[in-house]
Amino acid sequence: MNRSRPLLLVLVVAAIAATAIAQAKSPPSTGATTKAKVRAAIEINNQKWARAQVKGDAKAIVDLFTDDGMELFSRRGKVLKGRDSLLTFWREVMRDEHPTEASVKTVDLALHGDYATEVGNYSYTYKPDADGKPRRENGRYAVIWRRQSNGGWKIWMDTGIPRN
Repeated sequence: MNRSRPLLLVLVVAAIAATAIAQAKSPPSTGATTKAKVRAAIEINNQKWARAQVKGDAKAIVDLFTDDGMELFSRRGKVLKGRDSLLTFWREVMRDEHPTEASVKTVDLALHGDYATEVGNYSYTYKPDADGKPRRENGRYAVIWRRQSNGGWKIWMDTGIPRN
């Protein structure tokens, strides 16, 4: 059995629970927002994420997060919280290696007041290894987005589960 599937399920359930708690603490959203509009905004941000990955631009990645945003790392068993720790981490990652191609695709989206829970698939291609073949990483991700006062959406919580 693939051990990452139960972990992904636990993370998604935790993400939904965290969204419910956060929603209970947040003021009601002003104005109706359609799921299609939210999805379009999130997909634009996902393209920004993919471009930042390819450019190795840690700051552009961190700019997609709220000030108190979190990154949950399943492989490292770590949770990073806040823009400073996220920026330090992503700079280290990008200094070592970043993908030459990146794709981020939404599979499902659920709205919860000023929060949206997104689940999707990602695919990264890296420079060829010693054998001359590009290395690929594919996986799933879960993101909780939070609506900003200007109506935009930023990442409040992000986690990825690599398949390979």
